Amino acid sequence: MSSLPRWMHVRLSVRFILMTLLLLILIQTVGFWIVQGAVERYVREDIQHSISVSERVWNKLIIQNHQQLEEGAELLASDFGFRSAVASQDENTIASALVNSSHRIGASVAILVDQQWHLKASSKDDMKQSNKLAVLIDDLAKARQEKGEEAYITALYSGVPTQFVVVPVRAPRLLGYVIMGFAIERDMVAEARDLSGIDVVLMSNNNESDVNVLASSERLEQHFLQDIPGQFFLDNLAFDMRVAEDTYVSVIHGQQVIGGFLSLAFMKSLEEAGTQFDELFHQYLVITLIGLVVFAVAVTWLSRRVARPLERLTDATGALEQGNYDVEVSGVRRTDEVGELARSFDGMRSSIKQQQETITKLAYNDALTGLPNRLSFRSKVAQMIQSGEYDALSVITINLDRFKQINDVLGYEMGDEILKATATRLLGESCSGVSVVTNSRCWCCQTKTPQAMWLALYWLD
Repeated sequence: MSSLPRWMHVRLSVRFILMTLLLLILIQTVGFWIVQGAVERYVREDIQHSISVSERVWNKLIIQNHQQLEEGAELLASDFGFRSAVASQDENTIASALVNSSHRIGASVAILVDQQWHLKASSKDDMKQSNKLAVLIDDLAKARQEKGEEAYITALYSGVPTQFVVVPVRAPRLLGYVIMGFAIERDMVAEARDLSGIDVVLMSNNNESDVNVLASSERLEQHFLQDIPGQFFLDNLAFDMRVAEDTYVSVIHGQQVIGGFLSLAFMKSLEEAGTQFDELFHQYLVITLIGLVVFAVAVTWLSRRVARPLERLTDATGALEQGNYDVEVSGVRRTDEVGELARSFDGMRSSIKQQQETITKLAYNDALTGLPNRLSFRSKVAQMIQSGEYDALSVITINLDRFKQINDVLGYEMGDEILKATATRLLGESCSGVSVVTNSRCWCCQTKTPQAMWLALYWLD
């Protein structure tokens, strides 16, 4: 028994309860992992769908701004007074018209160039002396020639991402081009965030390595200001990004534009997206705990119902081991397997009791006469002497004469009948003490001397 594991020494009912509860906990844990994995997959798929929607929202905002700029530029280019001022080269009128038109449509800059793309007027007086503006105009001319008149042109103007449209001025011959730009500012990033529910980060890097970040949240803006990997501006990426303690599902589009590089990131926190399932997980845990308690109570009751009869059978076995064959066996009226076991055990007890009684009777009684045999006689006489309850004991010995001749002449059956008759007289009429008849000799033990004397004389007659 000492070689068995320690847990095998624990009671069967306790092991049954513990193993059942452990199995239930294991099943619940596996189920929790499966549900958690399914929820995480659903959350990621939902985030990917939301990012796709956010990308369409962003493109829609870009198109709306482009259309607004294009309509404003076309309205200005088709204005008769403006065309007359361009034809007469009235710079004051042209500059005033550019300023008014840019304010009306919300453009950040408005420029007029001639047929050779030379700067003629601007909504800002200080722009004429800027060498960077000349470079920008040349790049816009090349982009329009390469991409076509309807192309969307984005450039970095004063380090700020800006949408540009180019509209020709005709009267009816070509007089020049109106260029209008719309700066992509924080309001547009915030609007995209409000419409789609996805964080948007717009990063720009000009050729002088100046980095500008526009983010829908200050937390993300501070994160990207600390470190922006170069591949963000060159590649299209999709990965999980760690921001402080959160994990963001991120999709980043990098591209080269006039004057530098742009990177547009669409991001969503996994923790934030999973908050809608937190209550579900809490309910799942509560239900699991309640289920464990209920299951523990039910298993304990079932274990006691199964184990208690087994414990009683074990106690009955101990009683049988000690020689108590009258012990009551419980559970015999049950109709289940435990009842069958109890009935079988009770039948075994009755059989052992009967066999033991038979063995005891054969060991201490003569099979023919039914009287105690010599062994039983000696044992009982010794007990009577040791008890000290009697003042005197008398042992009478009777020898049946010529009993061997009776067996030889009349047969053993007749000899057995004579022994039986002698035993009947000893038990029924004469000897009230311990008696024994064996072969041709009889013994009788009396506790009163006068009675013993009378009995001896009675037998002699």
